[in-house]
Amino acid sequence: MPEIDSEYFPPLDRCLSERTLLISWKAAFIGLSIPRSDQRRDAALERFLSDKHTTQLLVRPFNAFPAPNAQSKSAFETGTAAIHVTPSNKWNGDLDQLKADALWLSKTVRVDEVSALRIAVIEWQSRPAEQLRCGLSGEELLGAQAAVTPNASRSVMLGPSSPTAAGFHDEAGRRTRLVKLYLSERRHHSKVLEILVRAGLSDANPADLKAKGKATSTTWADAVGKTILNARCSGDDSAAGTENFLLECIGFLQNHAQNLFPGNGAFTGDDDFLVELETERRTCVMLEMIHVMQLIFCLVDSSQEVLSSATVLAWLRFAGGNRFFDGTELAEELSMSLPLPGTLRLLVEHAELKNASVPKRPYITDTANISEIHSLLMDATEGDRPVASLAVFAWGIILQSLREEVSSRKEARQSHHDFGDSDMSAEEPGRPAPPTEARSTFDQVSRIILGTPEDVVQHLAKSAVDGSQVFNVIFSLSTEYCKQIGSVRHGDSIRRMQAVLLELIRVSLEWVQYSPEVLAAALGVVSGGDSTWSEAAPSYGVDPVSMFLADDVQLVPKILEIAEARFPYEVLPFLKLISALATCPQLGHDNLPMVVSRFLTPQTFTQLLPPDFADYDTTREEENQNFIVLRSPLNIFTPRTRLISGQPESLAITDGQIGLCDGLVIQPDTQGQVINEQAPVVVQWMYPYSGLRYLGRLLDATLPNGYFEDDIEHVDHMRDIVAEIIGLLAVFLESIVNAPALNEEERMEAAQRLLSDASDGLGRNGDIITIVLDHFEAGIQQPGDPAEMAAGSMDTLISCTRFLRALIPILPGRVWPFFVRSGLLDMDGTGGRLSDLIGSTEIVTGRYEFLLGCIRIFDGLVDEAVDHAVARRCLGSAAKSTMRDSCGTGISEHVMTKVVLAFTRTLVDVFRSYHNWKFLVLEERLEMGTRILTIFNKILIYTHSIEDTPDSTLLGMLVPAAKYLVDVFLLPTSSALPVVSLMQMFVAGVDTPQSTLFFSTTWAWGEQMVKSLDFCNTLLRVNTLLKQKRSHLEERLFGALPLLVRLYTAFQSYTLPVVTLLEAMVLSAATAEGEPPSLLGHLGASSARDFIILLTRGSKPFDDEELDVPIWRLMSAVVSSRQSWFTIYLLTGKAPRNTLQPGDQQVRNGKKMVVEALDQLADMSIIPRERSLAMLEFVLFAIDYWPWAAADVRGHDKFFNSVLEYLGSMDTRVDRPGRSDDSSTAVRMAALIAEIVAIHLHQSHQLGDTSLVQKLLPKISYLVDHGVDVRGYNESLHANLKRNFGERFPGCNLSMFRRTKLQPVELGPRYFYNIDLAERMLQYDRSWKGAKGPGLAEDVARANVNMSLVEAQVLLLSSWRILVLELCRNLSSPSLQSSIAKVVKGCLEANKDQNVPEDIFTNLTRVRSDLAFVLMQRLAEARSTVPEVKTVIFTVWDTIQQSDINFELALAGGDVGYYRPLLKILFLSLRPLLDHDTKFRASQLNKSQSGNPPFMELQPVILNLLDLIVARGFRHLTVAVHDNPTQSSPEDIALVTAILQTTLRIPGVQDTLHQQICNRFAEHETARVATTLFSWADQLVIDGDPIYGELAILFLVELSCVEKMAEQLAVEGVLSQLSNANLTSIIRRGVRPLDRPPRLYTIWTRGFLPLCLNLLQAVGAAICPEVSTFLSQFDAQLLLASNSFDNQPLPSAGRVVEGKDFFTLSQAAEVHSLCMIWRIIEFFRQMGASTGYLATEILSLPASWDPRGLKEDIEYWLARRGALRERLLPLGPVEEEETRTKPIGKGGVSGCDDRFEERFIGELMAVVRLLSADTTANGGSRSTI
Repeated sequence: MPEIDSEYFPPLDRCLSERTLLISWKAAFIGLSIPRSDQRRDAALERFLSDKHTTQLLVRPFNAFPAPNAQSKSAFETGTAAIHVTPSNKWNGDLDQLKADALWLSKTVRVDEVSALRIAVIEWQSRPAEQLRCGLSGEELLGAQAAVTPNASRSVMLGPSSPTAAGFHDEAGRRTRLVKLYLSERRHHSKVLEILVRAGLSDANPADLKAKGKATSTTWADAVGKTILNARCSGDDSAAGTENFLLECIGFLQNHAQNLFPGNGAFTGDDDFLVELETERRTCVMLEMIHVMQLIFCLVDSSQEVLSSATVLAWLRFAGGNRFFDGTELAEELSMSLPLPGTLRLLVEHAELKNASVPKRPYITDTANISEIHSLLMDATEGDRPVASLAVFAWGIILQSLREEVSSRKEARQSHHDFGDSDMSAEEPGRPAPPTEARSTFDQVSRIILGTPEDVVQHLAKSAVDGSQVFNVIFSLSTEYCKQIGSVRHGDSIRRMQAVLLELIRVSLEWVQYSPEVLAAALGVVSGGDSTWSEAAPSYGVDPVSMFLADDVQLVPKILEIAEARFPYEVLPFLKLISALATCPQLGHDNLPMVVSRFLTPQTFTQLLPPDFADYDTTREEENQNFIVLRSPLNIFTPRTRLISGQPESLAITDGQIGLCDGLVIQPDTQGQVINEQAPVVVQWMYPYSGLRYLGRLLDATLPNGYFEDDIEHVDHMRDIVAEIIGLLAVFLESIVNAPALNEEERMEAAQRLLSDASDGLGRNGDIITIVLDHFEAGIQQPGDPAEMAAGSMDTLISCTRFLRALIPILPGRVWPFFVRSGLLDMDGTGGRLSDLIGSTEIVTGRYEFLLGCIRIFDGLVDEAVDHAVARRCLGSAAKSTMRDSCGTGISEHVMTKVVLAFTRTLVDVFRSYHNWKFLVLEERLEMGTRILTIFNKILIYTHSIEDTPDSTLLGMLVPAAKYLVDVFLLPTSSALPVVSLMQMFVAGVDTPQSTLFFSTTWAWGEQMVKSLDFCNTLLRVNTLLKQKRSHLEERLFGALPLLVRLYTAFQSYTLPVVTLLEAMVLSAATAEGEPPSLLGHLGASSARDFIILLTRGSKPFDDEELDVPIWRLMSAVVSSRQSWFTIYLLTGKAPRNTLQPGDQQVRNGKKMVVEALDQLADMSIIPRERSLAMLEFVLFAIDYWPWAAADVRGHDKFFNSVLEYLGSMDTRVDRPGRSDDSSTAVRMAALIAEIVAIHLHQSHQLGDTSLVQKLLPKISYLVDHGVDVRGYNESLHANLKRNFGERFPGCNLSMFRRTKLQPVELGPRYFYNIDLAERMLQYDRSWKGAKGPGLAEDVARANVNMSLVEAQVLLLSSWRILVLELCRNLSSPSLQSSIAKVVKGCLEANKDQNVPEDIFTNLTRVRSDLAFVLMQRLAEARSTVPEVKTVIFTVWDTIQQSDINFELALAGGDVGYYRPLLKILFLSLRPLLDHDTKFRASQLNKSQSGNPPFMELQPVILNLLDLIVARGFRHLTVAVHDNPTQSSPEDIALVTAILQTTLRIPGVQDTLHQQICNRFAEHETARVATTLFSWADQLVIDGDPIYGELAILFLVELSCVEKMAEQLAVEGVLSQLSNANLTSIIRRGVRPLDRPPRLYTIWTRGFLPLCLNLLQAVGAAICPEVSTFLSQFDAQLLLASNSFDNQPLPSAGRVVEGKDFFTLSQAAEVHSLCMIWRIIEFFRQMGASTGYLATEILSLPASWDPRGLKEDIEYWLARRGALRERLLPLGPVEEEETRTKPIGKGGVSGCDDRFEERFIGELMAVVRLLSADTTANGGSRSTI
């Protein structure tokens, strides 16, 4: 009874909340049956089967479902008590209903309550899947019919409509499913037990160990099986344990045998639906019995002990009592179990000593029961029951052995008695003597059984052989039954059964003579009934072929040697036998398979003599054996040329061999033996010859135009012989090619040696390949009716296809050209014979072996074209001939292209229609679809998975075929019939048959379905890759979505391909134009809900990472691809609109997948990195595309603690070159985490929450240090790899193997270069794998890992950029400011030390430089003065210097996008060095002042940047503006000016560096360049704006700030030069702030006036005359300035507002500057001659300048602040912002409303102070400054 707290049945609350999904026995069976490439995927299944309670149910299998009792009732009540099960909002189930259903099931099927409860829980958990399997709803059915049928008017049956929700969930529906599930659990439990026991016994059979040759690795399934066996059969008496196990099995069968009949074992209860389940119940009983019989076979077959009489008697009583179930499905199982394979080893001499002292004596020595055993087996002979024939036959053999043993011992004892040697052993020499007791026991058994008058042995043998046709039964079992049973994963059951049958044949040969029946049975066993070739199967344990060849006592001499001795008189038997045995992996001499070596030198030649031939004499007559000797040569083959010419030709005979072009001749004096004296005479000649040569000539002789003619007629079976010979040659080649002990070169040499031997002696330079091809061509061109073709020629054609397929790896150069010459394919549009043969013959007969052979050939040709694509380019004449031949170096690509395209067209036509053909063998239909789709998929993947260019294509021969497939399957119209075939496959896949008995058919069915899903996936991804329009295939796939979601639940193998196909559909729809179709829009509400519930469970209960990751990727694609319905369902767990009736308690909501991901990510240490990566990506897309989903993220503290801890623990060495691919995954995870945190941080800022920032800062040290650093690129690795690759493979380069985006590939060793395709193409060269060390393959894998790391680091840079910008929204923390400054430095240093390829470099450097600029902006806005910020200047300057770029090169080479941000960063890095509050101390140049770096460190940087950036840069920019104005930007000149301005204001610069600065500027003639630019400005206007005039004058103003530079400007007459400019002439007319263009006024106020002030300050009185003269030219402007504050009233309402009615800050600045200039000029005028100039030389300002009136106007407005405030007009965004900024209260200004007013009033008050002295009438002042 199960416990409700184990792996087998976890606590109920975990099950009902779906935190744990129960593993049913059916799921366990499928998991065991499907092969896995990685045992880690079976971890959950291993835990389940290794659980102590599960193991106990397997150890005691017949008590796994016990009857209810008091203990089970108590356990049930305890497990379902409220204290253990607390209903929550995480599940919508009804616990009371669940308990009621469990109790009902317990009562109905008589099973304990806990087991019934487990079944009820499984049923509840599986309801979504079961509801999908019920059928399609009405709307789904219509949509699916439109998608599946080529004509919308046609109807197609896709199954019944889905039941209503009420019908599915009502009591009858639930309980029907419960009973079916109970029956399923029983039979799958018995099958799982059989599989595990077989696995545990995998190394228990000596024959298995001998066949394996060495120990094999033990899987977890083997370990579980051994645990079960140890529990049952361990201890001192393991034989007794096995016997007890067998007796329990037989007892189970006996008890259940009666339940096969109606009424017996029926359900209890009167529910109507139970009657309908009665047939299913009996079927389940029968399957359970079959699986138990298979278990019995395993146990008996592996047992090393002889069974006791109790076991044998129990078995025979069971079988005989039920009349051997003759006519039922159990018959074949009984046939295999009744011989009790251990009895076949019970030849008496093997048993008597070993078991003589065993208390339970072997049944053969049990005198008490042997009579009943014999009687039961004798009864089995009645009625000639085939099912009992094996047991009867085996019993007859044992009795005959016993008879002979007893007789021989009796004769030996009598002989010794006659000689008087009583002490002498009666045994044969070397044979131990049995105890006296054993001898007497044998005698007793002999008397009991054989003492009757009737010859029982003869009766048993006659009944089995003649009556029941036992050898036909053996053939039927080995060919039809054995190959269908057993799982794919544990396939040794097939071979073990065949080995038992072969053992029976071997033992029987002691008394059974060679006959066609015996030969057929042996052939059936060793070949498995494969009439044509099949794929090489893996070897599981014992190999019947190896067993046959290893038996030199019976099988080889009594079957093989006899068949060989009758060859070639009887050609077919020997050829068939050799063909079956040629698959043996053991090799003979010359590296040829063992049977090939044997076939090379036959010693006898048996033939039918010509009717008139009598040229022989008798010899050795005394022996009376009909020996004869030849008197004259006997021709076997005669050259046709001699017959045509009519001239005799001498035969060159050398040591019994013949010349090259001579016929095969048996020489005179050759002895022979007459086998059949009656006419026609059959003679066996003692004539050694080459069997291969004989077959080659026989094939040649059967051609109408062959070189030889067969003198011995084989008319009756000639077609069969030809087919068999060609098939045999193909098998020989396959055996050589597949030989694991040979390397590639040895295989090629052995194969060509075999072909050479078969070609030896063929005339006219012919060879065996030509002969076979001639037969093929003759066969396809032969006219005739379908019946005749099917009877003969088709077999030859089938064998030829097998030969051609085997020839492809060896000599592809012979195969490709043949198809161009042959008429098989439609090469030129005139039609091909392949289509005719299929239509006229194979479709009629329903067998398609020839078509399948052609498909296999095409498959091989495609693989060969790819495998040797590089070799054909690179292998030259220096390569070995065998290597050149195997690589097909001489094949024209044009030839290959034509063949591939012709085959593709033909198979597309086949694929269009084959669904409507008649198939007699289901496996042929499945194989045809599977192979065609596999080939199509390979062609598309090969041609689109690497970045092949038309100029350097490797796979050009496949490109036309790939294009044809794209054109056919991706048409935008609805006429694509092949698409219909794909949809019909989906219909068939929904009904995939599932059986525990014949799983091979299920597996073949599933393989076809998987290939169809994969092909659709590839087609959609190709369409996306090629950026084509939405195809008709995509439309049909969306229409067929109801079928796809049901395929998801139909079979476990379909789940992953369905998920990947859905992802491709979503991505393809999102990239196409227009709104994408809704994925859930094609499903009914119920189906959509059920599918999403299943999807959100992931791979539970198996926790398969290979499935979980694609599911998360699918959900990521959904939330990021405008699939609104699907997304809302995933993120909320509910449908967007509830179409169900309100209050329906059966509706189950799904999970909120964001919450599910966050819950799992809360402990990232226990989750595989790949799954964590996929979940993080889903979370990111969810909150990025659907911001409302971020609410779930904000409230999940555990998730953020986990991810922040992950960031905090990142290994700082993770980005070093050469690390494993885990490093790239870790970096990629960090990137996703950073972006998720950034989005969350953004939303937190909006909500005013800063708590996350405080948690984040201590954890981002890795991001700060490495977030912008892409240093993982291993330059030496890639350079050396490219060089070595080019040297080893000339004509190819590594870039040809770059992956495209066709298939998503994880970061790691397969990421960048397509190493899988490279492996196929380059494995012919030893350097790829490395002969003595690591090869190029390892280097490519390392390069992929390295590029993965680079990619991850690039992604981290992008994500870190988002996060760090979000962090900069609040830079109040000094530590954060320091971190940001480090990031800026990191960006600059990374750009400086860049080592990634050029194509990556350009983008990275710009991204990092832009990021550094933005961060410096934020730091500047925060007025950061932390030390790290003040040292950024050194880093940025080093970066600029190492970039070797200036404005001239940047503008010319297009690098200005990188250079300009660097200069911006330089400008921003200078600003923190400004300190206006501290006086510079020149005595402390080597010390830090005001927090700045020591000035001595700054000095060279400042001088160099003023030289290189300012002086040279300004010059380059000015030239560029003149020469190429379209490539120039005013922004650059403004930036240079700002750098100059900021640099000059750094404390100490003008105090200590003024002379050096002046010299640098003078060297580059900077002042002249600026004045020149100003003079050109009127011609360089941009949209009428003379911006370059402003920039030039502002630059001059900044230059004039340096005293020495101002003096230089004065000397050069800068004012005079400016006066001559056209812009100056315009300004003389007078300009106002709001005039157009406003820049003219700016030039006056911010340019001319400050320049004059700077010149006056620097030069003094000497410049006064020039300044006064310069300003006197602007009489109109001075008048406007004097009247700018005229006290006119504000305009009334309705009056047009003009600029003069308002006051601007620039006007205040203008009058302020003019007042200062006026006061300075007046001061020097009053000083007179003391200044060195006469007062008359210094002109006063014109009369238009009225300082007194200006003073009065300003005082007027200052006295009326309210009125003044109404007239203030801010200009530009800066002044607008100041109107919203509070005043700072400095400068003695008060009473202002905002900062803008404060500045304006401050300017006016300064003007008033300047004008406070008395003024003269002309504006002069009598005061001094």
